[in-house]
Amino acid sequence: MATTAPAFTAGSVRVAVSGAVYVADPAAVLVGQVGTKAPTDATTALDAAVWHNVGYISSEGVKESNTTESSEIKSWQNSDVVRKTITKSETGYQFKMIETNSQSLSLFYGQTIAAAATKHTIGGSATKKVSVVIDIIDGTDKIRRFCPDAEVTEKGEVMFAAAEAVGYDVTLTAYPNATIGGAVEVHYGTAIPAPAADKTTP
Repeated sequence: MATTAPAFTAGSVRVAVSGAVYVADPAAVLVGQVGTKAPTDATTALDAAVWHNVGYISSEGVKESNTTESSEIKSWQNSDVVRKTITKSETGYQFKMIETNSQSLSLFYGQTIAAAATKHTIGGSATKKVSVVIDIIDGTDKIRRFCPDAEVTEKGEVMFAAAEAVGYDVTLTAYPNATIGGAVEVHYGTAIPAPAADKTTP
């Protein structure tokens, strides 16, 4: 009798060895317009005049969250749950910037802080909409996430201590965009492989 054993492909395992986070003014990205600066693949260099690297990210890297909330529909006859409807769907990214530069400060404090400035203010509920690119690098493989419309919706504490870098912890919420048909567009540097076929032996 023939037997079937599951097969696996170690080469399809990805590790986020390195990467970078870039931010841009959505008005400059021109999503869906002539002259767009939106990324169209995972490997083409971003326009440095539009996209700005926020610098080093802490060793925890970037965390993506995909959360949903649902509401139960119960039957009248026996109170069985017969269906659930999705009432909320949200995608977010959390990371801590550990460089103090004009881009990390601008993103964290929700204002435009120019390079070479010597002061800025803190306080209030200011945030600003940004476009975001997150590059994930594993050797020669690259995955790029593009969020046309994002906003800082949570901030962590800023710690001043001798034993650690000053860090700016943010959570970005990615909002749906009609042009890409979702909140995030994901580009892969190499074609997405199919899983290995199970092995059958006589």
